[in-house]
Amino acid sequence: MVAADSDSEEGQPVIRMRATIRTLRTVPLPAPNTEAIYCEARSGNDILFVFCPPSLQPVRLGDAIELDPNRLERPQIMLNVTTGVRFTSVLRQRNVRDLRLPQNTGLLSFPQPERFSAA
Repeated sequence: MVAADSDSEEGQPVIRMRATIRTLRTVPLPAPNTEAIYCEARSGNDILFVFCPPSLQPVRLGDAIELDPNRLERPQIMLNVTTGVRFTSVLRQRNVRDLRLPQNTGLLSFPQPERFSAA
């Protein structure tokens, strides 16, 4: 599901795309007693988004989230549709994949712009 939000960030309309959380995992970091949380969410049209939520509190497996797939490399406010909780995270271009393309294509597996509106 894709919807244009009436709000705008930096003069650009905010596009909201819905994805379902499929994987949550923690990964140890080099700093003592520190872990990062990785979340994988898949849209209805097979786009995979990998991001780090600020904690495990705003997300659970199976939750639906809304995010702006065009806002990359900078913080954005995401909405957990299931719980109504908003949280901030960053989508990195290298962590957005079109699952309908071959996996060994590297950056070429980044979705074409029309794929973001085809959900």
